This record gives sequence, structure tokens and C-alpha cells, in this order.
Amino acid sequence: IVVTGADGFVGSALVAQFVVPGRPFVAAIRRHPPGAAAKPHHRAVGNLATISEAALDELVAGAAAIVHLAGRAHVLADTAPDPTALYHAANVIATERLAAAAVRAGVRRFVLASTIKVHGEATAPGRPFRADDPFAPHDAYARSKVEAERALAVVAAGTSLDAIVLRLPLVYGPRV
Repeated sequence: IVVTGADGFVGSALVAQFVVPGRPFVAAIRRHPPGAAAKPHHRAVGNLATISEAALDELVAGAAAIVHLAGRAHVLADTAPDPTALYHAANVIATERLAAAAVRAGVRRFVLASTIKVHGEATAPGRPFRADDPFAPHDAYARSKVEAERALAVVAAGTSLDAIVLRLPLVYGPRV
């Protein structure tokens, strides 16, 4: 199993669950922390939106599944000159490129961490969001996740790749 964003909040919790039973995995991270020794299974891959196709192919070679957690999420007090472009690159382009590499490698399953925000910010009282609700994103982050879901569906269409989208609510826990 290849886990992108393995050093993030959700990713680090997931890979910790793989270590105990000895499940084989590759923890894909952008870079190793400065001055820290590389952790077993962790592989610095750089930016998934811009690394070479050969590097993506090498990352997913032999994998049965990919859990794609890497991306750009809620950036508080964003000072980037074009945050929409950054969301698009990190969430759409990276997903599309990784999914294409998965297809080329014959990976069977691709799990994308999306967000419930693709359906909007709130529901009517007593009515939770449903998977078939229309998209109604209200910000650049949610719009990029809609685009990422669509890109994954296009890449997986007509292939043996089983594309799974998890529309997560706000996730919190220890250290958050």
C-alpha cells in the first residue's frame, strides 16, 4: 500500500497502524525533516504535481492500493498570491497524475481523501449530507476537491482501477 501524505495528521496515524502487524507499505512524503534520520518505509518524493512520470511509476510499482492523503487543505491566513492555483496543483493535478501512474502499474484500488465540503457548508436540520447530493463547494479548497474527484473518475473509467472517494468531515484528534 502506498500512502501519500504519510507525514500528515491522518497519514501518520494510518501508517502507524501498518507498522504493528507488519503490513507492507510505502509512506510517501514530500521531504524528510531537516536533520532527522529517514524513517523506515518513508520515501521523500517531492511534489506529486511536478515530479517526473518515471518517479511516479517507480513509487507505485508493485502496489496493490494507494491511499492518497497528500494535498493542500485549509490554509489559515493564506498569503499566497494565487491560492486557487496552489489548491489546483496539489489536489487536482497530483491526484490525476498519481491515478494515471496507478493505472499504468495495474494498481487495483485508489482511495482518495476528499472532503464533505464538496456538498457545501451545511445541511438542513436533521438531514445529513448524502453521497448523491449535488456538488455545492463554497471555497477554493472544496472546488479543488470536486475537480480531484472528477479527475480520478475520468482516469479510472474503463480501467481495472477501483476508485474510492472518502468525503471526510473535519478530522481532529491528538496534536490537533
